[in-house]
Amino acid sequence: MKINYNYIILVLFFCLLSSCSRENKQKDNLHSPKKVSMIFPVTIEAFDQLKIGYESVCKDSFETRYFSAEGDPDKFQTVIQSGLLTKPNYLVTIGTQITNTAFGPKFKSNLPVIIASAISSPDKVGALVDIGVSPKRKLPVAIISDSPKEDIYDLFAKSVTEFLPKAKKVGILYNTSEINSKETATRIKTKLNDFGVNTIDGIINNADDVEKVTDNLLLKGVSAIIIPLDKYAVTKATSIVKKCFEKNIPVFSLDDGTVKKDGVCIGISVNYGIIGELIGQTLLRINKGNIKAEDLPIVQLERARIYVNINSLKKLKLAIPPQLSDLIVKY
Repeated sequence: MKINYNYIILVLFFCLLSSCSRENKQKDNLHSPKKVSMIFPVTIEAFDQLKIGYESVCKDSFETRYFSAEGDPDKFQTVIQSGLLTKPNYLVTIGTQITNTAFGPKFKSNLPVIIASAISSPDKVGALVDIGVSPKRKLPVAIISDSPKEDIYDLFAKSVTEFLPKAKKVGILYNTSEINSKETATRIKTKLNDFGVNTIDGIINNADDVEKVTDNLLLKGVSAIIIPLDKYAVTKATSIVKKCFEKNIPVFSLDDGTVKKDGVCIGISVNYGIIGELIGQTLLRINKGNIKAEDLPIVQLERARIYVNINSLKKLKLAIPPQLSDLIVKY
C-alpha cells in the first residue's frame, strides 16, 4: 500500500493549528475579565452613588453591565433575566425585592455567585433566611447591608427630637407590601415612640398615592413628614418637599440623595458610594480566591451620618443642634 505522506503532513498541520487555536482561546478566557451583572430596582441618586463607588474600586477588574427595573415590580423578573442572559460570573442584586425575586423558582437553580447588596435587614429577607444569613450558607451568597453597625434608627429618632424638640406627632409614608419600606418604617416608628413621638401612618400603594397621602398627613397636623426606604416616596420626594414647605413642615429621610437632589431637610443615611466600594472590594476578594462568598460575615459600615440641606433649613428657620454637629454633612 502506497502511503500518501503529503496527506498525513497536511492532517498533522491542521491538527496542530487547531490545538494552538484552542490553547490561545483558553489563554484568552483565562485572562479576560470576569462578568458582573448588577440589578437595580430603580434609578435614584443613592444608587448612582453606589455605582460610582463600585467603579472606583474595580472598574477595570470586571466586565460589568447594569440593569434597572425603573421602580416597576412587574419588571423585576425581566431585568434579572436580562442580567443572567449575559452569563455573568457574579450577579449583584440591589435591595430586598430584587434579591427575593432572584432566588425565586424561576432563577434559583441557574444563579451564579450572588452579592446581595443594600439589604437593610438581612434577617427579614425570606430568601436570605432560607439559605442562611450567618455563615456557613447553603449557597454562594455574600451579603452587604446598608444598615450600619451603630443603630441608624436610634440616630434617626434622636435627630428628629433634636431638630424638632416640640414635635409630638409625625407622619410616615410607606408601602406595606414592600419589605424594605415596611421594615424601615416600622423601625423608625418604634424608635420615635420610645423617644415620646407619636407616628401617623401614611400608607401608599403606588407613586400616584404619594401626594394625596402627604396632603392627608398634613391635614392631621403632623410636625414632620418622614420618608423611609420606600421607592415610591423617594422618587416623589420633590413633590413631598414642596407640599410640606407650604405648611412650614420639614421632611426627614433615610436617603441622603433626596437631601442633595430634592430639598429634603435632613437625611440620616449611610454613604451609598461607600456601599458601592464595599461591593467592589467583596467581589475582588471572592474573585481572587481569598474567601468564598458563603463564608463572608455580613458586610456593614460602622455608622451613619446626618445629611442636611442648608437652603431647606434656612427656609424653615431650623438650626443644626450643636450636639449633632460632629455627624453633620452639609449640602
